[in-house]
Amino acid sequence: MRLRNAYRVAFANLQLYVEEGQNFWAVRISDLGERETLYQARSATASEAKTAAVNFALVRLFGPSHTKDSRMLAESLSWCESS
Repeated sequence: MRLRNAYRVAFANLQLYVEEGQNFWAVRISDLGERETLYQARSATASEAKTAAVNFALVRLFGPSHTKDSRMLAESLSWCESS
């Protein structure tokens, strides 16, 4: 049985979580306080999944017209790896 990779990070009072699926990476974002799932999505790669998670958080913080670079921010965060 192959272990699946997963990454998580707390950011802007949210828990960002990406997990390897069969042919995709699952994205799940929850509120840190109440653990309510706020967003779920699928991406082709871990990098795209992390970027999507960070972009959701940035839109929640700054609105849809934010000018932050989601990809660069996702790469700079200290994601905890688990399997």
